[in-house]
Amino acid sequence: MVVKPHDPRQPRVTPEHVKQMLQDILGEQPEDLPAEARQLGRAHDVLYEALQEG
Repeated sequence: MVVKPHDPRQPRVTPEHVKQMLQDILGEQPEDLPAEARQLGRAHDVLYEALQEG
């Protein structure tokens, strides 16, 4: 079986991409508690989307 570009069986998001996105988000230093909550929310969104596509 050859995987063609835009093949629906091919994952849209790779584990490496998710890992890099999470490292970028969690590597930021939040200034206060509300900023940290937003940061964790963004990380949650990345994981949620990856699991939905996955």
